Amino acid sequence: MSEQEEQEEEQEEEELGEALSDYDLDKMYQDYLDETFGDVVIAGISYSCSYAFKEIDPIAYNCGFADWISQEAEDGGSLKEVDGTYYKVD
Repeated sequence: MSEQEEQEEEQEEEELGEALSDYDLDKMYQDYLDETFGDVVIAGISYSCSYAFKEIDPIAYNCGFADWISQEAEDGGSLKEVDGTYYKVD
């Protein structure tokens, strides 16, 4: 990578702000699930959708998480991916 390309990449990262941690991304996904699907009731007890999903089927939860990140990182989504690091787009 040339020095100019490195400078352009650094400038883009500065403009994007702080990188999102894995925790931040997981929390965003949980918020998406909860806002989209609301609570679920199991045997009369109410749980957030994200909690129930993650506990009942963690493999499907992780697949959905990966799909959600990919969708959000596409053009016009709420995330921007730069070299495997994600940033929130306002």
